[in-house]
Amino acid sequence: MLDENQYLANKLIKNFEEDNRNIGELLYEVISQNLYSISLGLKMVKRNTEKDNLNNYLESLEDVTSETIKQVLDLSFHLYPKVIDDLGLIAAIQTYVQNYSPWKLNDYEMKGRENEEGALSNVIDKKLQLFRIVRDCLEIIEPLTEKDDLKISYANYGGRMVVQLVFYRRIKEEEIRNWLFIPQKRTEMANGKFSVHLLSSESLEVIIEI
Repeated sequence: MLDENQYLANKLIKNFEEDNRNIGELLYEVISQNLYSISLGLKMVKRNTEKDNLNNYLESLEDVTSETIKQVLDLSFHLYPKVIDDLGLIAAIQTYVQNYSPWKLNDYEMKGRENEEGALSNVIDKKLQLFRIVRDCLEIIEPLTEKDDLKISYANYGGRMVVQLVFYRRIKEEEIRNWLFIPQKRTEMANGKFSVHLLSSESLEVIIEI
């Protein structure tokens, strides 16, 4: 019964991620491109128009279109970060931290070698799962501690992917264990390992392996 529940849960997550991927790609490749074409058209009309009132109106439309493009791209990234296909897991995490997180990314290390086994789609699915878990951790820990340097280490050992997050601020280990219930469960459902402990009185370490 437990194996059946695990299978159904994994299938549900996979279907959910596939839906997110399809919607994210639609937003990124179709809707954002159409909006960008509209924005270019507004710029062209504005350059060839001399009436101030019309120019002001076109400028306001251009601003709204630009803001909508940004919102669409943000939504696309949160549903499915296309950068994970093109540049990999670390690039996706970096993009998230730099654009959507209050953390200052201190440094990261590339340990070991990218020895990806299995079909490419399976590798991408695995990286996407790991990205989601890391993002969950960052979003959960952020309100519980001060925003400061974050160190990310990543390694791929024969298909087992490991991410280490180190937060350089004092935080209660017992409190964070309770709050990290969701990413821990997601890791377990991916047949992975999830651990949290204090490296010192000033730093917290989270290790995710799937």
